[in-house]
Amino acid sequence: MKLVILIAGAGALGSVCRFALSGAVYSAFGQSFPYGTLAVNVIGSFLLGLLMQLGMSTDLIPPHLRTAVAIGFLGAFTTFSTFTYETVQLIQDGAWGSVALNIMTSLALGIAAVVAGIFTGRMLAGGS
Repeated sequence: MKLVILIAGAGALGSVCRFALSGAVYSAFGQSFPYGTLAVNVIGSFLLGLLMQLGMSTDLIPPHLRTAVAIGFLGAFTTFSTFTYETVQLIQDGAWGSVALNIMTSLALGIAAVVAGIFTGRMLAGGS
């Protein structure tokens, strides 16, 4: 039950952080492209890679905390459903260039961010 409460609390915090960050990004760059969703997904991908690398290769992050952050915070912080919805909106608008850019950028930067997070975690853990 303790883990469920930790996941729920982390999820609440993750969703509030997502709202704040994506709103700030949209305010800075406008809403002509899903910049806010892209930002939270790339940052969340990096953080998940970092968290899992540190959590699995060191004792810095206890398993219950790793689970709460990965499932709760990052699960609520990142958003595949919003990414797909915004992509469908671009399709309906006939913005095919933005559709391709959104899909390719989200996937490429998401994968690169996970790799960067893993690499950073390895470096912080003192491993190779």
